[in-house]
Amino acid sequence: MLNWYNLKMIKTIVLSLAFLCAANISYAGSCAHHEAVSLIRSWQLRQARELAEEEKIDCPAVMGLLEFYSGNYSLAHSYLESGGLLSGQVNEEMFSIIENTYRVTQNFEEMETERVIIRYSGKDKIVALYLNDIMERAVKSLEERLNWQITDKLIIEIYPDRQSFMTASTLTEEHIKVSGAVGICKFNRMMIVSPRVLQFGYRWPDTAVHELVHLFVGRISANSGIPLWLNEGFATNLEEIWRKDISPLKAYEINHLAEGIQSREWVELDKMKYGMPTLDSRAEVALAFAQVKSMTRTLAEIYGWDKLASYLYKTRSTNRAFEESFGLSENEFKEIWKEELEKSGIKPLAGAADPVFSFADDPVSAVAQWVSETAVRQLSNADRLADRGRHDLAVRIYSDALRNAPGNSVILHRMGRSYAELGDYEHALESFIKAVERNPSYPPPYIHAARIYMQKRNWEAAKDMLREYIYRIPFNPEARAMLQQAALQSGDDYTARIESRIIKILNEN
Repeated sequence: MLNWYNLKMIKTIVLSLAFLCAANISYAGSCAHHEAVSLIRSWQLRQARELAEEEKIDCPAVMGLLEFYSGNYSLAHSYLESGGLLSGQVNEEMFSIIENTYRVTQNFEEMETERVIIRYSGKDKIVALYLNDIMERAVKSLEERLNWQITDKLIIEIYPDRQSFMTASTLTEEHIKVSGAVGICKFNRMMIVSPRVLQFGYRWPDTAVHELVHLFVGRISANSGIPLWLNEGFATNLEEIWRKDISPLKAYEINHLAEGIQSREWVELDKMKYGMPTLDSRAEVALAFAQVKSMTRTLAEIYGWDKLASYLYKTRSTNRAFEESFGLSENEFKEIWKEELEKSGIKPLAGAADPVFSFADDPVSAVAQWVSETAVRQLSNADRLADRGRHDLAVRIYSDALRNAPGNSVILHRMGRSYAELGDYEHALESFIKAVERNPSYPPPYIHAARIYMQKRNWEAAKDMLREYIYRIPFNPEARAMLQQAALQSGDDYTARIESRIIKILNEN
């Protein structure tokens, strides 16, 4: 999710600077201070620090902001306290953000890679261990894709609970409720919430890289006004670059696009300019994400990714970068995209389900989340038969339920379990695979498919399924033990060592 709050923060920063540095500074000094703040808010921190040293800037507001955006919260807090903020001389909001961030991150530990600093606490060390390799691969791939070299270490923080994430990100409960936000790129850093906060977890590696793409886009463009729809389009298309090139359209995204073609209702580009959390509903957010992903893919197909990368640089020097780069306005391109999409013949996929972001402290059953009322009774009847060991009859009722809810992942998963109990592993595996294709956010089918692959001694397929499960639910000891076993059997010593270390961490906690 993009730093949608940035405009308000820029205003707050400038007000803070004006209040704190107003007394006894020369005109030249004032210009240097404002230039430094401009560099800070555009995430050009190396240049800001060089300017501060060259001009001998000692204004606590400037230096405090520089250290905050550099991720040095304790030093930032000290600078701003020394400048009189506590006595009410400056804007309270920015100081409150810095103070609260300092407070909620005090107990964080750090893990460093060549180009990334990962901050975490407690069990989230497990997530950090995986992000080590994922973020390094993503940085390298993005540097190649966007023709931009990272010259400093990037910061990603894993927040252990909903409240600390809201505090540091400045997102509200309503923003999270509407958008399903579990990550944000803001203040020159990436922030994600621990997957243990959500009942079904979430795809935290892709979310982390999604925010990394936003950081690249912000750095390359110097936060100079790239439209939010295109910024999100970059992120949604490149969030899986750590394991593949361009992210494919998910089943649920295809359905939203198909529904948009049928209804001819799309989210206006201007409506997105303040960020996805400001849209009206979760349904509108889902449509908007599918829309911008597809639009950016079409833009890249027509002009090429190199042209899109060069466009980012151009935004630094002109507010007409889109027209100058692509020869038409954003809304003119949107009309071309709609025509191309309608000609594509895209069709909805039965059973495709949107990701669900229900919190672990307020759980909702998988049935309530994903099964329609028309199929609930049949599902309950089949479950009762399965509980009594009547799996042959249960499979029949599950099949009937699928006629009312085609492709439903929960029904497919439970039918797959009954097939497995009957020893029909081929149909069981078929059910599990179809379940994750239609609803990648529902974790149980991954681990059940992995069990069958391990019985078949197909270690590579088992590892793939277990990793997909772990990329959603990283704290399950059984999944970790299974992955370690599959790694040992396949001669994958590196994975086996990592999993051995993680199992030890889980046992310690």
